[in-house]
Amino acid sequence: PVSLTGRFALILAVNPSAMQSGSVKEFVDAAKRSPGKIDYGAPGPGSPIHLAMEFFKQRADIIMTPIPYKGGADA
Repeated sequence: PVSLTGRFALILAVNPSAMQSGSVKEFVDAAKRSPGKIDYGAPGPGSPIHLAMEFFKQRADIIMTPIPYKGGADA
């Protein structure tokens, strides 16, 4: 059986000195122009953040590279 195990509030934060994007659409457009050149931090494989970003990448049809961190606070 499949069941709900929890809910998580997540945000998409972009470093303005690294990328100029004022909306999610602008971010996705920039990622499509530079496939594989945008990285994102996640606490590790299988974490809620990592899985949410994989879902986001799939839905937006973009390629980004996960950078694993030792914990959620640094990511």
